[in-house]
Amino acid sequence: TEVFEANAGDVDLDGYLYAGMSGNGYTWRKIDINPQRTTYLHAVNWTTNLPDSAANQVKPKTGLDMAFSPRDGKIYSLNNSAALVRVEPTDGSSAIIHQLSAFIPTPDNTGFGAQFMDDQGFFFVSHNGTGNIHRIDLSDAWDGVSTPDVSFFAQGPSSTKNDGARCPLAASPEIDFG
Repeated sequence: TEVFEANAGDVDLDGYLYAGMSGNGYTWRKIDINPQRTTYLHAVNWTTNLPDSAANQVKPKTGLDMAFSPRDGKIYSLNNSAALVRVEPTDGSSAIIHQLSAFIPTPDNTGFGAQFMDDQGFFFVSHNGTGNIHRIDLSDAWDGVSTPDVSFFAQGPSSTKNDGARCPLAASPEIDFG
């Protein structure tokens, strides 16, 4: 039996768990959690979704957490320097697509431990040191290329023992963003 450690992850709409140790250069696995498939609870190849050995681990350049987007099917993460990373769930490749430090202050190197996506494609990140929660617009309004809109969302507690989680298709509460 293989032992695999993970402290961050999210699930896509097809029933695959993407999990691994947070941070740049750590190993991630794609695990089937759909009990209707014969590969249920097995690590699978990122490309073929067939059972695979540990040789198919990938090392995306993520931050402390990440979130699956139900809008475009990609995985997003904000790293400690507020760089927005996109991970391709089809092969595990990753790339920094935008530097958002001009919009999201990072006064220390504690990172963003709680990250989650809502049903509209808004990406929420909580800074561990300040507790500031920001909303990054990765919704249908975003073209996937230009710098996304970023806004301060709420003040939360500072924390290093946090995580972000949300059902990707659950409707967001009605909030007036002014």
